Amino acid sequence: MAGRGTDKRHGEWLDNQDVCQILNISPRTLQTLRQNGTLAYSQIEHKVYYKPEDVERIIPLVEDKRKEAWKGGGI
Repeated sequence: MAGRGTDKRHGEWLDNQDVCQILNISPRTLQTLRQNGTLAYSQIEHKVYYKPEDVERIIPLVEDKRKEAWKGGGI
């Protein structure tokens, strides 16, 4: 497996922590995105990985949900 310090934008898979930081979401919200089929993932042993292009694809969806929460008075 490639070293952790390599550039992840060039096809390397992202882990939970990476995706939470990119999307600015909690681990629980990330789990929900996996469970409801919004975000594809692969699991190797007990570790979950995501393709960068799949994460980029849902950025607008996550931002829209955040805007809806603000309009509704919740966060």
